[in-house]
Amino acid sequence: DELERLSIVASETDNVVLILSPEGEVEWANESFNRLNGITIEELKRQKGNTIFEISNNPAIKDAVRQAIEEKRSVFYEALNLNVKNRTVWESTTLTPIFNKDGLLKKLVIIDTDVTARKEAEELVNQKNKDITDSIRYAGKIQRSLLPSEKMIDRELKKQNPST
Repeated sequence: DELERLSIVASETDNVVLILSPEGEVEWANESFNRLNGITIEELKRQKGNTIFEISNNPAIKDAVRQAIEEKRSVFYEALNLNVKNRTVWESTTLTPIFNKDGLLKKLVIIDTDVTARKEAEELVNQKNKDITDSIRYAGKIQRSLLPSEKMIDRELKKQNPST
C-alpha cells in the first residue's frame, strides 16, 4: 500500500522528481520532467551525459550536492532553465541526500518546482519599482531646475528684510 502511494505521488505530481545514485548518475525521472523540459531524461542523457553535473543548468550544482552530503540535510536553490523549446523556466529545487542506517550515502533525490510565474511577477514588481523611482528622481530634477536655489531665496529674503 505505502509503495503504491509513494509511486502515485512521484509519478503524478506536477513537480519534477529525480532519483540519483550517490555519484550523481540520474537513475529515474518522473513524467513531469518530460513535461517541464520538453525532453525525456533518456534523450537529455544522450545529449549531455548521465550525471546531474552534466545535465544541470545550475552552475553551482557541485557545491549544492557537496553541501547536502556534508551537512546531511536538504539544500534549496533556484535556477534558471532553458528547455528544449527555448522556453525560460525558473525552478525551485530541493536536493536531499538519503543515507542508509550506517550513514553511507544511498541516493540523492531532487524535487523541482516550476516557479516561473512567481519569478515573472517579482520581475514585474521590480521593474515597476524602478520606473516609479526613476520618475520621482526625474520630477525632482525638474523641480530643482524650476525653483530658485536656497542661496537665492536667502539673498532675496535678506534684501527684503535687512535686519535678519
